[in-house]
Formats: sequence, structure tokens, C-alpha cells
Amino acid sequence: MRQVQLQPGDMLCLYSDGLSEAQRTGTDGKRELFGMKRMKSILTQQHHAEAAVQRLLKALEGWHVEDDLTLVLLQYRPIR
Repeated sequence: MRQVQLQPGDMLCLYSDGLSEAQRTGTDGKRELFGMKRMKSILTQQHHAEAAVQRLLKALEGWHVEDDLTLVLLQYRPIR
């Protein structure tokens, strides 16, 4: 467990392994997992949770999800 303090605009991503373990056949003919690195790359390019969800769903096109897929993105926006 780890405690962190979110800053305005920060996103918290909660997901099930169905997302990171989505798979497809790679260009080399071997099984390829969607993986954490790909997820992180997509999420760090987005500044809004809604856009990040849409971008992840678009990136998953063509991938086979064998498990449940759960994704929750929370973006910290302080009340002023």
C-alpha cells in the first residue's frame, strides 16, 4: 500500500486484469498482451478522464479480451 496526494488534474486509474491481459497476434506471429506499458503510454497522453477512456477503448479495437474488463478513471478537480 502507498499513500499519495493528488494534484489538480491528476487521474487515478482502477482496472481489472482483463484490460492489461487483452491479447492479439503480433507481427511476429506470437501472442502479444496489451500490457501496462501501453496503458500508461495512452493515459499519460490524455489530460481529461473522458478522453482517456475513449482513447483506451479505441486502442483496444482488434484485441481479444478473454476476462472481464473494468476501467474506472477518476480525475481530481478541486471545488473552488
